[in-house]
Amino acid sequence: MSQIEALIVDDSMSARFALSRSLEPHNMNIVQAKTGEEGVEVAAQATFDVIFMDHVLPGIDGLQAMEQIRNLPQYPSTPIIMCTSNDSQEYVDDALARGATDVLSKPPDSEALNQLLARHLSAPQSATAATPEQQAAPAAESPSMSDDAKLQAIDERLDRLEAMLQRLEQNVTQMDTRTRAVARAIADQAGRDLSNRLLRAVVTLKGGTPK
Repeated sequence: MSQIEALIVDDSMSARFALSRSLEPHNMNIVQAKTGEEGVEVAAQATFDVIFMDHVLPGIDGLQAMEQIRNLPQYPSTPIIMCTSNDSQEYVDDALARGATDVLSKPPDSEALNQLLARHLSAPQSATAATPEQQAAPAAESPSMSDDAKLQAIDERLDRLEAMLQRLEQNVTQMDTRTRAVARAIADQAGRDLSNRLLRAVVTLKGGTPK
């Protein structure tokens, strides 16, 4: 079965990582964008099967970006999911009226995400349905307050890391061509290493097994 092409538009690195990891079991190839303008540009250059759009973004907001994507010829009916902490009925009604397919509360609940994908995508049941053994297993304990605090700290570190890498990228553009290429390679590797370490810490705290 071919992969589902998914686009995530969110200015928070930690939010993008969290949603990407939740979507991994659903056979998705995920592309990320950090602003509404970038999301529109990326969407225009490809054809995605589903788009997850944050509401609050620098520049144009998620609803404006969603409306621009809807005007592209390849997205008249593609599921565009607004991801927001504002789950009021007034907001939901406005988002749907402006072209959104559905609204997903942030942070996303795994069961709500599974139900949303089942409604709007032809996802195989095996990707979302629990086995009888899993259904019979006792529910896992909620993370302690200590773990919650650690997860929040990791989220903040990821956001600071992204800001640091953006500043480094700005400095790199001022270097000569050869020095710029070397510095960019070092920065990219450092970003991947730090991001992977923080992501593994998140998974460990949540009781998962780091990949």
